[in-house]
Amino acid sequence: MRRSFSGRASIAESAAFLILAGLDICLLVTQRYMAFVTPLLMPVLGFMAVVFILWGIVGLRQSISSYRRVYTNAAGLFIAALLLVGPAVFGIVPVVFQAAAQHDDGEGEARPFGMDLESVDGDGIDTAHKRIILNTKNWYKTIFKLTKHNEEYVGYEVYMTGFVSYHDDSLNGNDFTPSRYLMLCCVNDMSPFGIACRVQGDTHYPEFTWLAVKGKLETGDYHGMARPVLVVEDVRRARKVDGYVYPY
Repeated sequence: MRRSFSGRASIAESAAFLILAGLDICLLVTQRYMAFVTPLLMPVLGFMAVVFILWGIVGLRQSISSYRRVYTNAAGLFIAALLLVGPAVFGIVPVVFQAAAQHDDGEGEARPFGMDLESVDGDGIDTAHKRIILNTKNWYKTIFKLTKHNEEYVGYEVYMTGFVSYHDDSLNGNDFTPSRYLMLCCVNDMSPFGIACRVQGDTHYPEFTWLAVKGKLETGDYHGMARPVLVVEDVRRARKVDGYVYPY
């Protein structure tokens, strides 16, 4: 009886490893892993899949042996694999990030201000025309550059698309931040990130609404530190931009 139970436990454990490897591979092939970790961790996920496959194969081979340790956590491992990885494979978006799409009704402009902002390469800084275009490719590095050398770019015209965020505790009145979710490592450290905007007038934009903003870059204060701030000149409804931004 003990031998039979050990064999079943071994097979269940090995099957759990193989299923987990399959789900891991699906995440990589469909690129849905980027909803949970940064692209820099893709090799780690690939290595994990290989290890799970090897563990599964070795476990199945050993299950035919008469001497096998009894593993009682096989069912728990199987359930954990389905709960942690399965939802991503089947296209279920984490609830915590659905808020960014709440007000995306598909009616926003694809080319706000007559420009395809997402097609701009490089850091988006045009010194000749004193214009800065922020998009997914340069969002973090350009905002970091503007923060570090703010005085050099005062008066530049800035174009950016993001969802309305009031996450910044230094905002006043109807001021907001056109944001993107910044992922440093994984889903647990994501937060809204953008440039604070000063809004003239009484217009209050609902949080998480996707907007394209045009404004002049000025210097603001954040708890005693200088930072870039946009004085808003024009705002358009914009289509949601999928994906997150990364610090590289």
